[in-house]
Amino acid sequence: MPSQASFLVGAMNRLRRRPLSYGPYALGRFGLVRRSYGAARGMLQRLGLEKWNQSGPPLVQGIDVRAAVASLREQSFYVVPQLPDEIVSEIRRFATEGLCRRQERPPFFKASDVIDGKLPTGEVAVLADVVGAASNQTIQAVSNERSVVAVIAKYLGYVPTGHHVRLIWSFACDATDEVRLNEGQTVLYHFDVHSYNFAYANYYITDVDARSGAHTMIVGSHTDKPLAWLFGSAMRSDGEIRGHYISDREITLTGPAGFGFIQDSSCYHRALAPVDRARLMLQIRYF
Repeated sequence: MPSQASFLVGAMNRLRRRPLSYGPYALGRFGLVRRSYGAARGMLQRLGLEKWNQSGPPLVQGIDVRAAVASLREQSFYVVPQLPDEIVSEIRRFATEGLCRRQERPPFFKASDVIDGKLPTGEVAVLADVVGAASNQTIQAVSNERSVVAVIAKYLGYVPTGHHVRLIWSFACDATDEVRLNEGQTVLYHFDVHSYNFAYANYYITDVDARSGAHTMIVGSHTDKPLAWLFGSAMRSDGEIRGHYISDREITLTGPAGFGFIQDSSCYHRALAPVDRARLMLQIRYF
């Protein structure tokens, strides 16, 4: 059961293993800290004391920046227009032909090697990152998409100077939640604390529904958490979530290949375990 003790244990482990990550982990969960950090970064950029890269060419059309930011502030997410088919096809080709690995550990393998969540060796592989995704030119173009970066900059209060890219296969299998969590598959509700301020853009590269690894979330929970939960574990059970939030705030984001959404992932969210077929998702964290 998540508890304040689990938060303290997690914080101490981070302090021991990665001292520089302790501050964001402990403080980045609080809205006041994030807003203050965003205002300070924005001021530095306006004064010319912090440089940032210009965003890339437009790949999607029709984003209303003001409406998108309003949606993020109220609901913690905004659905963006579809990625072009040729972009989706190229990313899927790269992910299918490229090598993968589980949590940065050997062996390397291809997605086609995984049958029922297992490698030919019998080792479990419920989740895998495609190697070299951040260096792929098509993925770089998506990461730098002008209108998406504009929305995130307006929401954060500054132009993000960094981003972290993952191209992730989630495989259909009958693994337990414990195995999935140990393999890095976030099938339980949680909120993210990766830095002092951040936002994500996520894109489905395969068709995704509730039986193929869809993303679920609690709308507006980025600004609506019990105080005790902020000082406790970032992870919560289904019973706790559904006992606190009314049912119509829980939504499942489904869509065809190319479907994308920007999210303030300090809201409660999770990934449903794929049952029928694998999911491929491009995940970009801006900070």
